[in-house]
Amino acid sequence: MLLVRWSHSRVFWLLAVAGLMAVLALDASRARAQRSDQSSAPAPQLSEVERGRRLQERDQFQQTAVKLADAGRLDEAVAAIERGLAIERTVLGSMHEDVVVSLGNLNQLHQARGDWAAARSALAEVLAIRQRQPDRKEWRIVDARRDLADLERRAAMSPEEGRRDRMGDSLRDRMKELRKKGTTRVHWIRD
Repeated sequence: MLLVRWSHSRVFWLLAVAGLMAVLALDASRARAQRSDQSSAPAPQLSEVERGRRLQERDQFQQTAVKLADAGRLDEAVAAIERGLAIERTVLGSMHEDVVVSLGNLNQLHQARGDWAAARSALAEVLAIRQRQPDRKEWRIVDARRDLADLERRAAMSPEEGRRDRMGDSLRDRMKELRKKGTTRVHWIRD
């Protein structure tokens, strides 16, 4: 009889704990849904004129960022991209595809600067957006995860490995350019 009472008591406590965990999980999912609703709220309504003006301003920041990056002024390029990104979030909303593209550009600038934490943050935000987008596509989520894993691989490289990896990237880019020009045979000359 003592064993039976202990079992009933144990079952009672297990059910009580399971019920509590279910309530906590439900509350957590509601809180997550509310945060998601707030973060994916549509952009504020702007007049077409104001919207166009703000997007032109964004385009100017992006063009400036490209020029600064080409000149090797990466810190200033990051600042320009971030200002354009802030405009995109205000005008287009945080879930817009242009925001994802700008975050990708920001990631590349951070990688070029060797700021792995900032690059990781940008890619993590891309992944979070991809997972919350209303027209969610699995392949985009997989690509975002792969980009994040690739970043982790690059961040763990030694300086020599990083140099070789960048050299491979530049050769791959050169091959793409040659293919676009219609060049099918290439003879490589080593230095």
